[in-house]
Amino acid sequence: MNEQFSIAGKVAVITGAGGVLGGSIAKCFMQQGAKVVAVDIRQKQLDKRVEELKTYGEDVIGIVGNVLDISSLERLADDIVAKWGRIDILLNIAGSRPALLRHGHLLLGESDQPEHERNRLPVFSVQQSDG
Repeated sequence: MNEQFSIAGKVAVITGAGGVLGGSIAKCFMQQGAKVVAVDIRQKQLDKRVEELKTYGEDVIGIVGNVLDISSLERLADDIVAKWGRIDILLNIAGSRPALLRHGHLLLGESDQPEHERNRLPVFSVQQSDG
């Protein structure tokens, strides 16, 4: 892969990682050398996914979290920063409202848009960090 677009060593948070789409993305990120934080609301699916991802390397942790609960997101961010010091990438595959990564903090986005319009938001967006 072109070094300009490399995710090797980046800390990637993937919500909904216990599911098919989130799990597939987490696998690809592990194969590319990212440090993966697999997040899911379901402990059993999360544990299974983390064990699968460990076949690609040890830089993976699983955290049970609810992307629709601000206190859960705050704990999640604290746990990740305690482990790896930063969050470089956030892919929100779970939940119905957008979770945002802004200046190293996870935030639950409120929107003036009606619910049916929010559900049309992109699955993820990429934002260059300040560091």
